[in-house]
Amino acid sequence: MLIKIILFLSLVSISFAQNINYEIKAQKVFEINSMPYAIEYSGDTLYWNLVKDGLGIVPFLIEKLDDSSSTQINVELTGGYYTIADISNFIIWDIIRDLPVFELTGSNKQLFESCGICYYWNYLRSNHSNRKKYKEDVSKWFYENVNNLVWFDDNEEFKGGTHNFPRKHPAGGYYLIYSY
Repeated sequence: MLIKIILFLSLVSISFAQNINYEIKAQKVFEINSMPYAIEYSGDTLYWNLVKDGLGIVPFLIEKLDDSSSTQINVELTGGYYTIADISNFIIWDIIRDLPVFELTGSNKQLFESCGICYYWNYLRSNHSNRKKYKEDVSKWFYENVNNLVWFDDNEEFKGGTHNFPRKHPAGGYYLIYSY
């Protein structure tokens, strides 16, 4: 019995330490200097290192989804600057490809067809309450679906953003929803 208690406490300690590590890593979002389709078409190494942390870092990135602090990274095509929330969201999106951003922003098909990704920017930039609602919705979706997420190895040539920049996927793959 004593061995079981010690083993349990060891696992709790490891889990707690790992969560602190992810929390510290998530704070580094502020240090990202370029996004995957920006300037060099590959994104900041730190960006991809956070993506590689996988599902463990997602709860700590979700906490940042209402942080409207601006960065100096220009948003190509739509203009303006990325916020900490935007960068955190795109990291989550690169970890979980099946994150239903379109649905969670309340966009309709006509809006998506007329402007593409601008639906995301228009929704979140229109007012801060939209960011808070989006954060709540992403959190709810994540915890409802985390047990159905499976890793997909992506060994194909990675094409960053809208540019063809052949190389292996920087994170090695991503998570998708597994349907039974």
